[in-house]
Amino acid sequence: MSSMQNLVSLPSSICKLKGLVKLNLLGCSKLESLPEELGDLEKLEKVDANFTLISQPPSSIVRLNKLKLLTFAKQKSEARVYFVFPRVNEGLFSLKHLDLSDCNLIDGGLPEDVGSLSSLEMLNLSGNNFGHFPRKHSPNLVLFKYLDLSYCKRLKELPGFMGDAKLGDFGSLSLQFNRWRTCRRHWMLILFESVGSQWK
Repeated sequence: MSSMQNLVSLPSSICKLKGLVKLNLLGCSKLESLPEELGDLEKLEKVDANFTLISQPPSSIVRLNKLKLLTFAKQKSEARVYFVFPRVNEGLFSLKHLDLSDCNLIDGGLPEDVGSLSSLEMLNLSGNNFGHFPRKHSPNLVLFKYLDLSYCKRLKELPGFMGDAKLGDFGSLSLQFNRWRTCRRHWMLILFESVGSQWK
């Protein structure tokens, strides 16, 4: 189904394919929405919706408890509306990789309970426009390894789900996002300067 450039929406009948494991919508550049019944696809493990126009996944997506990979990355020219991710509500508990890069996320676009994604290993939020993270801390992110905040020009603080990590551990966010690659508790935080500084 990838690269179907005239596809605007998915028919709800696709949600009757109960054995569906992978949904590849990559490059469906006019696709604006997913059916609310998507959460009925209980065996779904991968959803690739990169380079689509989807800006608000259906709330039922959090019921996909076998889902391991979920990507909505945009090209900068595509992100014309604000992206809003639904409340997790302790769902998506198998999700390992979430990519929301260049989605035009602003404050409030990430749910307060994003830290409850207990299996999350990789989170890509690069190129977004939020200044603050949800403050709720979750002690459950024991598998978390990789956080990409490169080119988040308005970022003023580190995410609350980092627990006892302090700004002093990484440098000052007010001094532009540069020169940091750090491992703490076996995970990596990546922050680039908005104009693309080199690691030193």
